[in-house]
Amino acid sequence: MVSLGDSFTAGHGVHFEETYTYRLRKTLGDRYNVINLGQNGASTSREKQNYMRFIDSFGQQPDVLIFQYFGNDIEDFLDTSHCRFSRTSVSNFIIKFSYIYSLVDTIFLQKEFGSCYREALRNAYMDDGLFEKHKRQIKDLMRVIQSHNSKVIFVVFPFLHNETEILNSAKLYVEKLDGLYQTFCQKGDWFYDVSHAALSLKTSERVANFMDAHPSSKLHRLVANELEKMVASAEAGGDVDGAYTCK
Repeated sequence: MVSLGDSFTAGHGVHFEETYTYRLRKTLGDRYNVINLGQNGASTSREKQNYMRFIDSFGQQPDVLIFQYFGNDIEDFLDTSHCRFSRTSVSNFIIKFSYIYSLVDTIFLQKEFGSCYREALRNAYMDDGLFEKHKRQIKDLMRVIQSHNSKVIFVVFPFLHNETEILNSAKLYVEKLDGLYQTFCQKGDWFYDVSHAALSLKTSERVANFMDAHPSSKLHRLVANELEKMVASAEAGGDVDGAYTCK
């Protein structure tokens, strides 16, 4: 079993032993060798490169491929140069003498950049031309994976900052990816929307910390539990909260 994705799979913000991939390795160890191919900052094109490098290096075709998606995977088609912020000379001077000021200033800059960056992502998903190019990226990756006869579990994470962001993610990209999945999925594949698990937790329990909206250890655990159910019921096609299997 290979888990392909970005920093959400790599485990940014939590200990590696807390990631959903590691938890699966512990619970499925007698049935699967679980390999984590998550890479911080990886977009869809980079994930394809990572997958092909794995196949070429090890010469093994996964029985199950977990493809983890997050809302910045469309980044190949973004121009975020306008989102860069810099400190003033006064701020740089004060930072030398005040840790508290440095922390507050960093939080402010991160918030400003994050807001601009998310707006750029929203615009990309609403641009039909850009999203069509991105869909072709995803379908191309899926064709390569399916040519190796691997079962696919398509795991989609929403923006986790707060409940509103989670719900907005549905219209922005989760539902679109659900429709795309139905055009390429094969019997036994799964689509899993993590929004259901995310909404079961308070924001403070859901994210790594107040400056980092990556999944928390608790959310990784919930995702691992749901993925284990999908693997266990793959042939039976049993119900899993927030997920369904391709007919």
